[in-house]
Amino acid sequence: MNKLCLNSRDELLMLDLDALAYLQANGNYTQVMYIASKGPLVSLGLSRLEAYIRAALPAGDSLPLVRLGRSLLVNQSFLVQISVTSQKLVLSDNAGHPMSTASASRHRLYWDPTWAMNMPGGSFARSSR
Repeated sequence: MNKLCLNSRDELLMLDLDALAYLQANGNYTQVMYIASKGPLVSLGLSRLEAYIRAALPAGDSLPLVRLGRSLLVNQSFLVQISVTSQKLVLSDNAGHPMSTASASRHRLYWDPTWAMNMPGGSFARSSR
């Protein structure tokens, strides 16, 4: 189980990195989101929090995090659907928990199939409509 401990002047936060659905930038803060619940608002920018997460992982271990635009970092393990036209991401843990939906309304969301090919167990097939 991967956890990240963030210590500030007023509080100590423990983030469960394995359960992390996505991180969304909110100015100089980052909103942490889990599949079934909203996590804390962290007083770090998204880039700095991403660097802390990557540094906290054991050598050779990695989380399947992918950057989608300037303000969104998504855990590919929970990714179910990307809708470029409606600017929505749908995430689920496939264990009966409510799904989390991220809106990309403040920035354009672009689909890059190359990262889907590189995710563990991932493949890309274009559906015919």
